[in-house]
Amino acid sequence: FECPTDKKSINIQSLMTHSSGLHPHIQLYNVCNTPHDALDTILNSELFYPVGTRVEYSCMGYILLGKILEKVSGKSLDTLAGQYVFSPLEMNKTGYNPAADPKLSSLECVCEEYSPHEQKYIEGVVHDENARFLGGVAGNAGIFSTIDDVCKFALMLSNKGVYGGNK
Repeated sequence: FECPTDKKSINIQSLMTHSSGLHPHIQLYNVCNTPHDALDTILNSELFYPVGTRVEYSCMGYILLGKILEKVSGKSLDTLAGQYVFSPLEMNKTGYNPAADPKLSSLECVCEEYSPHEQKYIEGVVHDENARFLGGVAGNAGIFSTIDDVCKFALMLSNKGVYGGNK
């Protein structure tokens, strides 16, 4: 894949700091035929502003970050999150797609929203339409957790990346 010229100065830092210039939101679920089209759609969209000139939250940037991680590692984003974040922090009730994951099926998920399209309340399924279109696993949305697991994550952050004596 050849990166479009206007995107060549986008780097990991600009994606993480929301200064990449990528659009805040593209309705991938409306413009892509399949989830595999998402990367091309993001990379071929016009920049919202020149790279590095301002900061504006971008779901597209975080979806792209997730895709980069998958490409570099050869593993899915949910596998990477489990291996490098959730497992080391003993976050045993955290993950993606709890309605479909036996490990998380015991989670009592709150209803995220009412879906007029599905004519029901969404529960145990990511509310973000793009993340749902991408199979419930995306860099911008999709993680479900418990307060106990979130506290473990917060404890690690407050200890400068250390949890249980491990960095």
